[in-house]
Order: sequence, then structure tokens, then C-alpha cells
Amino acid sequence: LRTPDSAAAPADTPEPDPEENRTIATRAAEISQQLISEVGEGAARVAGDLGRFALLPELLTPERRAAISDTLLPLLLTILVTIGFYRLARFVSARVRLDAVVQAGTMVGRTGVFITQVLLRIVSVLLAWVAGYTVASFVLGDGRPDLTQAIYLNAFLIFGLLTTALSVFVSDDDRDMTFADLPRRTEATVYRSMRRVFGFLIYGLVAVAPISQVWVNFVLALSMRTAVVTLGAL
Repeated sequence: LRTPDSAAAPADTPEPDPEENRTIATRAAEISQQLISEVGEGAARVAGDLGRFALLPELLTPERRAAISDTLLPLLLTILVTIGFYRLARFVSARVRLDAVVQAGTMVGRTGVFITQVLLRIVSVLLAWVAGYTVASFVLGDGRPDLTQAIYLNAFLIFGLLTTALSVFVSDDDRDMTFADLPRRTEATVYRSMRRVFGFLIYGLVAVAPISQVWVNFVLALSMRTAVVTLGAL
């Protein structure tokens, strides 16, 4: 017969090691402290960069104001030319694409229309860029665009090609065929929202910040980049 003495003793449950618990807690506290420190340092850097905008009145010396006045009007005219020519090219290409869409009944036809609409967008961007470059070089300049005009033209080209790539997936044009194939209102909302973000970041980082460096100095350009990135993240 089985007696109480011969019964197997229950296995002892190991108790948690207080030292191990303290080590885990210490590591968690150190990680949290490090993250808080890094966030605080980052916020301090951002505040310092943005605070440099207060120096703008001192940085805008009479010589710099004169340089800005000499280049501002040609830059604005170059911007108007590129945007106006792009809108005109898009208006003309929309008429061509509309006729093609009506005739697209087969898969081959629809594929051809899709490729055509992408190529027309690319051509519109390139023609607008060429028009802006030509006006900046030979109408407003002496054979080559001013540095500020060249900076803007680069930003315009990057933004135009990026939005063309975006239109392959979503578009705000009812005549466009896209990969997403979402309801038109949804596609238009997504496209316009992403286009605004792309435009803000690209023109801010590729055009506004470098131009501010040309007009003033690197300090203002750094503050401008910080402002653009901070607002873009929001």
C-alpha cells in the first residue's frame, strides 16, 4: 500500500529572481530615459533651427536685398511660364486622350490608352520644363538660366515626374485609367492629398531651401529645411 511517506513530494515552484527583475526594470528605465533624452535633444535642435528665423532682418543686408530684387522677377516669370505651359499641354493632351478612351474597347486598346496617358503626362512635364528653361536662358538671361531659376526648374521636373508616377496608381482625372481602380472620388482625394504633400516637400527642400541659401546664407537654408520637414511630418 502507498503510504504518505512514500508519496512523491510535489515539485518546488521556482521563485522569481529579484535580481533578474531588477535588471529588466533597470534596462527598461535606461531605454526610456535614452529615448526621452534623444527626443528632447531633437526638439531642442528643431527649436534652435527655427529660432534662427529671428535673425532674418539682420541677415538681409542691403547687398542681399539688392541681389534678391535682381533675381526675384525673372524667377517668378520662369515659374509662371512653366506652370502655364504645363496646364496648356495638359489641356491639349486631355482632348487627345478623351478620343482614345472612347475608342478603347479591347484589352489591347485599353493598354494602349493607359500607356498613352502616361506618356502624355511625361511629355507635358518635359515640354513645360523646356519652355521654362528656354525663357530663363534666352529671354530673361544671357544664354543660361540664373542659379535660382535652375534650382526651381530642377524641383519642377522632379515634382512633375513624381506626380506622373503617382497618377499611374491614383488620379483626379475621370478619364485616366489607374492600377488602383478605386471609386473616382476616393482616387481624387488620395491623389490630391499626396500631391500636396509631395509638392510641399519637394519644392520646400529642393527649391525654397537652396534658393534661400543663394539669397541669404546656409543658416537660413538650414532653418528652412527644418521648417519644411517639421511641417511635412505634421
